[in-house]
Amino acid sequence: MIYGVGIDILKTNRVNLTLSEKILSEREKAIYEVLKKEERKREFLAGRFAAKEAFFKALKIGIGKIPFKDVQIIYNNDLGNPELFADGKAKELLGDLNISAVHTSITHEKDYVVAVVILEI
Repeated sequence: MIYGVGIDILKTNRVNLTLSEKILSEREKAIYEVLKKEERKREFLAGRFAAKEAFFKALKIGIGKIPFKDVQIIYNNDLGNPELFADGKAKELLGDLNISAVHTSITHEKDYVVAVVILEI
């Protein structure tokens, strides 16, 4: 059964690179720091920000209740699908809500990024 759905869209050029310090987990930061081009870094940050905001919307809590760094999006398989991992308060809340699965999708199109998160009980 679906607990919540969140979606977010963001114009990539609105993302300031200093946002990396606020929203990226250590694992994400390691990936981000390897990226050479500023444009690619901006896309990476925009995707992470949009996915995390979509996650907060799916949880029905909005921004500010859970640190962005407690949520990480890693492309963790051969197919290149993003996977959302929760730590700290985010992991605790998922457990409290009996969330059994988190589905994440991120897409980039020209100057925009869109992310969707679906939470299952």
